[in-house]
Amino acid sequence: MKKHTAKEAVKIIIATAKDYNRLLENKNFIFIYRNRLNNQIEYFETVFLPRHFQHLCGVDYINSDNGKVIHNSTDFYNRALNNELSHKEIKLREDGTTNYCLGFSKEGKYYMPSSCLLEDIRNLGDHPSQILAVLSKNNNASEQVYSEIRYVAKGVPLNKIKMPNNLNQMINLSNYKEK
Repeated sequence: MKKHTAKEAVKIIIATAKDYNRLLENKNFIFIYRNRLNNQIEYFETVFLPRHFQHLCGVDYINSDNGKVIHNSTDFYNRALNNELSHKEIKLREDGTTNYCLGFSKEGKYYMPSSCLLEDIRNLGDHPSQILAVLSKNNNASEQVYSEIRYVAKGVPLNKIKMPNNLNQMINLSNYKEK
């Protein structure tokens, strides 16, 4: 994997901040999968807040005058979003994780992870499971259920899967059209 310079990293960070803002910021996602051990449908939820962006970049935000780490991830994100972040304000991690975090390639209009894994994911997890579907909702009190269908695995009839009652109450499949 190519090692990025601070200048290259800032360009990537600024570009991805705009995508993060447009596609992920203040969104909750629910990932639905079939547990391979017990064959049950399960799920987990995530949230993407402005303060999470810096962690995904794998860099330290530093004071360009004295090199001290600044603990303000929201400011880091806003500076990147507004094209104000400088290569002098970031420090690449010495353990190489910056390059793993910034390992993206552009495919069409989307950035895709090149791969931050050093081996096949199936060798790293105890019992990896296929993601069946991903839905999202805005992260606010007025939106209670996940209704925006972001992904459904090929060949999975989402509306025919027997979901646990608590999951059924969390999602709305009225916009789902089987392919």
